[in-house]
Parts: sequence; C-alpha cells; structure tokens
Amino acid sequence: MRLLHDLVPGRLDLLAVNVVFTLYIIGGFLAYERWGLRLGGVLVVPFLTLYALDDLAVLLLFAAASLVTFFGGEVIHRTFLIYGRRMLTAFLVLSVWSSFGGNLLLQVSQQGIFMPLLPGLFAYNLHREGRPLWNTALFIGWLLIFLLATFAVFWLAGVR
Repeated sequence: MRLLHDLVPGRLDLLAVNVVFTLYIIGGFLAYERWGLRLGGVLVVPFLTLYALDDLAVLLLFAAASLVTFFGGEVIHRTFLIYGRRMLTAFLVLSVWSSFGGNLLLQVSQQGIFMPLLPGLFAYNLHREGRPLWNTALFIGWLLIFLLATFAVFWLAGVR
C-alpha cells in the first residue's frame, strides 16, 4: 500500500514539511474564523498527511481507530458524565489502544510517534462540535484538498 510513498520518494524535506504545517494552520484558522469549523483540530491533518505519504494504510488505521474512539468516548461521556480535560484524557486513552489494535490487524509499517493520538484528537473535536457526520464530511474534503496541496509543495520543493 505504499502508493503515495512511490510518488514522493526520499526523505521529507524539512522546509517542505514546515510549509505544509504552515499552510494547514493558516487554512484551519481561516476556516474556524470564517465558518467556526475546527476541521479535525490543528495537528491532525498535517500529521496524518505526512504519515499517509509513507503508507496509505495509515488512513485506514486512522478511520478505524477514530470510529472506535468516537463511539467509545460517547459511551463513556453518557455513562459517567465527564467533561473537559477528563473527557480528552478518555478519548486519548481509547485512541492509543484502538490504534494499537488496528496496527496489529493492518500491519502499518511506520505509524510514527504521534499517530496513536490523532484519532483521539479528531474524535474529541467531533464530540465537542456536535454534528459528527457533517464535520466528518468536511474533514474528509479538507484532508483530500490538503493531500493535493502537500503533493504540490513537495513537487515544488523538488523532493523526488
């Protein structure tokens, strides 16, 4: 499943990585300021994009772990009525363990140090925003646009 890695081989250029993060932070800020959309949080999309460049299975792992984390977090929220930092902690713990289980099944090659936390951050933002289907659709669209923009940045940076 190393399709994207074949398009962007070699080491990721540090300048290109910084441009990718800057573009997303500015885009995410503008989306929040204009329409009040969190789009998965500030760090989820750039990290997920960079991990997906190495292995497309990361996207499957992210999707599966996010579903488990979101629904598990909702059950915890409704059962114990926890909020705030306690809720974030519950989402992150669920995320780490669902990512671990998903990684055992999917055998993702390099999931990175932050990958187990990304589904938890995404699920927590969905929980806080409400309207999970609408926000998930926006997130997927934003992720696809960002993947294309990342390819453009790496292509312009000459990473081959």
